[in-house]
Amino acid sequence: MPGHHSEEEDDHMEFCRVCKDGGELLCCDTCPSSYHIHCLNPPLPEIPNGEWLCPRCMCPPLKGKVQKILHWMWGEPPLPAEPPPGPDGKPINPLTKPPLKGHPEREFFVKWAGLSYWHCSWVSELQLYHTVMYRNYQRKNDMDEPPPYDYGSGEEELNNEKRKSKDPQYAAMEERFYRYGIKPEWMVIHRVLNHRWVLTVKDSFTSPSLLECHTFHRPGIKRNPARLNYG
Repeated sequence: MPGHHSEEEDDHMEFCRVCKDGGELLCCDTCPSSYHIHCLNPPLPEIPNGEWLCPRCMCPPLKGKVQKILHWMWGEPPLPAEPPPGPDGKPINPLTKPPLKGHPEREFFVKWAGLSYWHCSWVSELQLYHTVMYRNYQRKNDMDEPPPYDYGSGEEELNNEKRKSKDPQYAAMEERFYRYGIKPEWMVIHRVLNHRWVLTVKDSFTSPSLLECHTFHRPGIKRNPARLNYG
């Protein structure tokens, strides 16, 4: 009968998605993926009971279309999986059986299509893995060592260091944006299309010290966000 599957049927992969070898595999309950428990990150000490979802199914989707990959770096290793209890039901002493540690994974600093450079953010390699942009980036760049930070060259780098020491706001912007190749002029607001009035009004009925904030939109001005540089 069309659409009917016997109990013997199994559409899961017959090899591990990570190492491509066969053997005893842990199958995802929502997709055809299969894994060795030692190939997961972090590795699992044993096959879990009940429903299990693979890393791909647990990975949050991208919040939009990625326009450009600006930088990548190694992230912190994930925390070890919680070990199962011992035969007596009590937690196993970690000194007796140390938990299996995970390994660092790549994180990518990306610019989103249709958004300014102010919205650039970090995403995991797993989130980008299926995109054509990631595969092209992988072919063109060294994926063993992260690229160096972009501090400019010569006199420009020296001026940046002096400015960072004197201007905390510039130092924060450099740490968050500039070192990844984003230029200060790309962050400048071109034109303000809307603004609002914020007034504080003293509430005499409850407490003289209580202040309320009220927002008033100026009539005749369209409620559009500030026009930013979209690169």
